[in-house]
Amino acid sequence: MSSFLEQLLALAPPGESPYAYAADFIGKVLPQKAAWFFWMLGVGSIVNAVNLVLNVVCIYMVGARRKRGDSSPYWFVRLQYDHSSGVPYLVPNALMMFLLFNGIFALLMQPYIWINYVSYKHRTRIAPDTGLFFWYGFIFIFDGSGMWMSAFGTFYATLLPQLLISPNSAGICKALVHPAFLNVLCYGLPLTLLVAQVITSAQSQIAWHDMLLLEFDVVDRLNVLNQQWQSGSIDQSLWNQTLVISEPLVGKVLGSRAAFARNAVTTGAWYTLCFVFFTPSAIWLLYTLHRTIKRKLWVPDLQLEALGPIHSLQPPSSHTSGSGQTTPTGAAFLTPEHQDAQAQERLHDPGGKTAKKLQTAFYSATMQFIVTGFCLGAAAGSWIWAAVDERVMFNPTLHALAVILSVWVYSVVGIAVNVFICVRLKAIGFRLPNLAGCLDGVWGLGSSREKKGSVHA
Repeated sequence: MSSFLEQLLALAPPGESPYAYAADFIGKVLPQKAAWFFWMLGVGSIVNAVNLVLNVVCIYMVGARRKRGDSSPYWFVRLQYDHSSGVPYLVPNALMMFLLFNGIFALLMQPYIWINYVSYKHRTRIAPDTGLFFWYGFIFIFDGSGMWMSAFGTFYATLLPQLLISPNSAGICKALVHPAFLNVLCYGLPLTLLVAQVITSAQSQIAWHDMLLLEFDVVDRLNVLNQQWQSGSIDQSLWNQTLVISEPLVGKVLGSRAAFARNAVTTGAWYTLCFVFFTPSAIWLLYTLHRTIKRKLWVPDLQLEALGPIHSLQPPSSHTSGSGQTTPTGAAFLTPEHQDAQAQERLHDPGGKTAKKLQTAFYSATMQFIVTGFCLGAAAGSWIWAAVDERVMFNPTLHALAVILSVWVYSVVGIAVNVFICVRLKAIGFRLPNLAGCLDGVWGLGSSREKKGSVHA
């Protein structure tokens, strides 16, 4: 029975060197990219840098609001005692979780882009040592974790209060809203993702590294044999050695493909889970915000900046709950008595300015959720596609498309989300100081303190 290499040589067109044909075929294991691929990578690096800059601007705006006392006093996580067990909910700040992990992701995207550039531009023996296939899965840990914890921030502020006061909160439902269970879901699953992605990414890189080194050895020997074929004399011992070392090549190619598929499935499944969890929380949040605008109700300390990519409308926290406060996770906040009291607190709003500003927040949140949902759906779909379609790994065009999607989609969506966050922060009363102060006249909006003063007046 002939080996894979001998069968490959037999497929060479008449008159063409069989060794050159085999070397060219095996060399496609590292797909050669067109010029547009490298241009898209370079421009993608710039777009990603813009995403990082906007992310820093958003963090600065939140920090300035916090310093002025117009923002939530906690940066990332707070303890909330609303459950009868006394176990606290570890409530994530949805906005800051997104900004933190999006910033890390944007930083790591730069080496990811240039590792792709070097690996495919210079198809030499340095390619296996770039860690390319490890980076394929590793950097998306941070984007996926940020999306997940941001979704939980929205869930804690919107759907959880409904579950806490639900008359059906017995049995399994009671267990599902227990702080220990939700805290494990919120923080334990990203930790599980980290472990799974590091392991599968490392396995994918090791398999790809070994496959590529063997491919280079076989191609080098075939090139020497091609030169000998052109001169009319073949070194039989070299040919025999080439046959021997090429035997594991097919197995290593299949093993590399399987390892990459496991890594891609892990990422795709995570983004699918984020999308499924994100959708109901986002819809309920938009409903809550729309209802607030419809009632023309302005609560002075609404923490609308907590609306991240999938973020929450933070209700007031100055009344009582199980922990002495009514908070987004306090069941007392959504009781009929509290709802009636809030409905009676409609304050004078000449010209409907407050409602208009809330509408700005509502529209920006709506657009933000649309692009975030698109990003999660596109991410889940592209990773599952890469896992099930083996052509993605070896077809030059499909592989280039998959890489460019990973570079551009996340960066463009990150820019859009950051812009919507800036718009919302501005709409609810952030006055840009000094360097960007000229924009304040364009927006024509006062600070949160000015709004509070006018409301109380």
